[in-house]
Amino acid sequence: MDWNGGTEEEGDRRLGRRRPPREGMCMALVFLVVLFTGSSSALEREEGIHIVRSGETLYSIARSELGDGERWKELARLNGITDPRRLFVGQRLRLPAGEGE
Repeated sequence: MDWNGGTEEEGDRRLGRRRPPREGMCMALVFLVVLFTGSSSALEREEGIHIVRSGETLYSIARSELGDGERWKELARLNGITDPRRLFVGQRLRLPAGEGE
C-alpha cells in the first residue's frame, strides 16, 4: 500500500509510470526475435540468392557460394556493385545461374 491507501501498482498507473514487462512476456519477445532473425530464414534459403551477414566480403561470399573467392568480380558485376567494400548486412545478392542451389 502507498500513502494514499492504494497499491503501488495503482499509484504507478495514476502517475503514468509503466511497470516492467512480466518475465513471460520477455521470453515471448526473445522467442519472436530469434524466430524472425534466425539463420534459417526463408529468404536465406531462396535459391540463387545470398543474404549478406556481418563480416562478409564479396571474396568470402564467392568462396563459400561459388567455390572460388576469385569470382568476387563476377558477383559484383551481376549485382551492379561498383565498390566491393560497400556491402551491408541484409543485402540480397544474386548468384550466377546454377549456383547456391
